[in-house]
Amino acid sequence: MPFNLLLLPLLGGYLYLSKSNVRSYWTAQLQKEQLLFSAATYGLLFLLVSRLVVLWLLSTDEGLELAQSFHKLAPFPFAGTAFGTILLAVVAWVFSNMFVNEETAGHWLYHRGSFDPLTDLFWQSAIGSKKRSAPTGFLFIWKLALKVSLLWIKGLVRLAAKPRRWSRRRTWQEPYRLFLAARAAGLELAGFPLGSPTPVMLSMKDSKVIVAIVVELSALKPNPAFVTVLPLWTGYRESTTRRVYKTVNYEPVLQAADDPLDFSRVIRTADIATATIWDEAAFVIPESADSSAAAEEPAQR
Repeated sequence: MPFNLLLLPLLGGYLYLSKSNVRSYWTAQLQKEQLLFSAATYGLLFLLVSRLVVLWLLSTDEGLELAQSFHKLAPFPFAGTAFGTILLAVVAWVFSNMFVNEETAGHWLYHRGSFDPLTDLFWQSAIGSKKRSAPTGFLFIWKLALKVSLLWIKGLVRLAAKPRRWSRRRTWQEPYRLFLAARAAGLELAGFPLGSPTPVMLSMKDSKVIVAIVVELSALKPNPAFVTVLPLWTGYRESTTRRVYKTVNYEPVLQAADDPLDFSRVIRTADIATATIWDEAAFVIPESADSSAAAEEPAQR
């Protein structure tokens, strides 16, 4: 194969790694040399599959005609095999993302231990569950694809059993809507444990303290610059004793609000000094430094 055509398998490997919900977070953390090697590895796999497909096509009369037509446009040896790797890479990433949405991929990454420590803590706060074992990416994609497809087929069977509910306008929309519903259930089908959101204590570099629940995270970007939290209370860390004091309690306001998420705030992660999971029952936090409650032992976090 000409050397310049080898760039296409390399490009195919990179496309899959950077676009797949399951692989893009891991890919974004690689150094240049690691990224090149990983893209070449996946590109080689796509190249081998592409070559086998081309050889099978060339064994048929229709395939020979297709090859002759293609080589009129690209008169290079092994051009069909090289371009096939791009096609396979696109099919692989579309197939992966078709069944594994970003939310489900985030839970898989969390349970695989792929996140950095701060992001890992944010995910633990948001989903309220500790990590457990998770399958490899390849097995995860295919298992979830099977479960989503079966759920979709069940929906189609129920729909076919009630043809009177169909209208001309909805004939082509309903199967697609059912597939989207099955895909949205991917997190439940994956079987990952879910609990109640757990508060996290954020000690800021300016000595402010925020106890909050993480409400929004990206699963595909390493080292997020910002995190969205719903504060439960805020306070400060006294500069000499390093004790924490509570100043504002948001819980009565959140309980009375129509939508508590209206009180969410965005925090820049670079401003966070330390972060830890917070258990309100384990510590007594005084309201202020001169409060009578200061006689009790405050948190030393």
